[in-house]
Amino acid sequence: MWRVPTTGDWRTRVERYHSTDVVRLRALLGYGGIYLDRDVFMVQSLRRYLRYEASISCPPGGVFGNMLIISHKNSRFIRLYLNTYRQ
Repeated sequence: MWRVPTTGDWRTRVERYHSTDVVRLRALLGYGGIYLDRDVFMVQSLRRYLRYEASISCPPGGVFGNMLIISHKNSRFIRLYLNTYRQ
């Protein structure tokens, strides 16, 4: 079971709506894998993205989203992304 840190090196309390982001990123950092939001509908294979250490969705408009994340275990990008929640 993953627990969301709310004190210590996280400096400030993690907001409830961000807590699932932290759990998701910690799981990807520890195990690697693919995360999809429940409302994501795939129309093509993700195979071509598996060779990258990490990939993240970027829907039209140029804003990164966390509705689709592909990551290798211990990905540098995921570690940096997770650290943004500590700031």
